[in-house]
Amino acid sequence: MEGSGDPGMTTACLTHELASTSTANWYTKQLAPGRTRALHIRALAVHIATTGLVPLHRDEVLASVSLPQSTLYHQFGPSADTSLLHACRDDIGRSQQPGPFQIGMGLVAEAKVWSYWPFRQGWLFELSRTNHHDRRLAAETLVRVTASWAQGHPALATALGAAPPIAVIEDLLVICADDSLVPRITSLLGEVVRRAVDPLGLSALAVLNGVRGELFALLDGEAIDSTPSVAALINESLAHLACRLGDMPEDERDRLQHQLSPQLRLLLDLLGARVR
Repeated sequence: MEGSGDPGMTTACLTHELASTSTANWYTKQLAPGRTRALHIRALAVHIATTGLVPLHRDEVLASVSLPQSTLYHQFGPSADTSLLHACRDDIGRSQQPGPFQIGMGLVAEAKVWSYWPFRQGWLFELSRTNHHDRRLAAETLVRVTASWAQGHPALATALGAAPPIAVIEDLLVICADDSLVPRITSLLGEVVRRAVDPLGLSALAVLNGVRGELFALLDGEAIDSTPSVAALINESLAHLACRLGDMPEDERDRLQHQLSPQLRLLLDLLGARVR
């Protein structure tokens, strides 16, 4: 498999594949504007954004979206034909379940996709304007769009163990053209989400730079060497921190020193232990 894709394949072929994923078909049927399901999912997304709380237990979900209990299980239960978790592959669906299944997990997974969809549409539009098929370009821009989504929806993004939207997992799976990569793709995109919402405020480009090595390894079918990306992330974080310190009041610096010193000492100790 070539990381840059088939030289004879046009962008139209890739965008056609992306338009036909399980999530894309499910979204068209279930979350099109005006559908009742979309209204419930929007209410959940707004609840999470405004309160910072992620309802997973049945009673919490019922209170946040004002649904009758019978409708909740009929429409959003794990066996419901209309649910996203039912529509996608089992191994992808499990990425949205960091612990024992709770009814809210399915709704939160759908809320992630609902909030991500405008970002995806913009990404697909820009991708369709390129003159030639390039899987690396598609993958890099997908990572940046995912980071931008996470930064715009931090509470929702970090829910379910910072699981990426199912749509993103499927899109990168299409780009990589290898069905066996679901675990690695899910892990990489989860790291993208975590880095994007980092308090240091990394840019979407910085997030991409931090995972580019792993991303290209996926595209090229290679094993991952995470050393370059880890070093890049640390360098980006330290540079950003140094820039922020210049304008930071002394009392805030003192608090930051108190919070970060133990972690930095632990990091140096771990590195030193590896060297010895």
